[in-house]
Amino acid sequence: MNNIDKSATTRRKSVLGMGGGLLAAWLAGAKGSLAQNPVNTVGYALPQIAYGGGWNTTLYFANTSASAATVMLYFFDQEGSPMQTPVAGKGISATHTVELNPRATGIVEIENVGDLRQGWVEAIVPEGVTGYGVFRQTAEGRADQEAVVPFVIESAMSAQMVYDDQNFVTGLAIVNPSTTRAQVTIVAYNASGAQTGNATLSIPARGRTAATLRELQGMAGVAGDRGWLSITVTTGTLAVLGLRFGSAAFTSIPAVHK
Repeated sequence: MNNIDKSATTRRKSVLGMGGGLLAAWLAGAKGSLAQNPVNTVGYALPQIAYGGGWNTTLYFANTSASAATVMLYFFDQEGSPMQTPVAGKGISATHTVELNPRATGIVEIENVGDLRQGWVEAIVPEGVTGYGVFRQTAEGRADQEAVVPFVIESAMSAQMVYDDQNFVTGLAIVNPSTTRAQVTIVAYNASGAQTGNATLSIPARGRTAATLRELQGMAGVAGDRGWLSITVTTGTLAVLGLRFGSAAFTSIPAVHK
């Protein structure tokens, strides 16, 4: 997988093309932040994890409450099947438990081992726990690159995201956290408000799809343009993450979920 380090184009295709999508977002104060939900136990999704081939993902958690807390993590692949994932110090498993003492923090480091693999993770968290993820790419001859990624509440049925495809390339990772197949509709609008694209995706239960925005059928019109995306499901739920690729670096794009 060393080719993903040689050029922005090759790097983008390796993490966004047919194989999946690498996708920063600001968790603090955002709607859907883990610490803000009043329900005792809530499900959140990190729409993209990647490890191997020069990539690793680290999850950070903080227990802001005065009581001990347990976070349950479930790793899934593109098709929604449990994904065996290497966690530093814990071994390989499709599930992982994080025990947090009162006001304590913890990390889960998904190791850079083997070939590139991608998927998503579900976090079942109690009230008072907050967190985020970090993707990091290690490449010989340059400094590591990384982007911060938010957890997204799993109850959303729509998301909106601003994109800039003039001098950059936009990628999407969309998760279906529900237990039935979801039909996802993506509508693109340009800076003047005119519709420039429309795409429909079918995502299996607990599955995920990832692609370069302009390469989706019906989305060629976004290339060389700026605007925003409306991403919706009529049944089930979704979780969305964006990533912007430049000539030499990448960053994540926040999506607003409702």
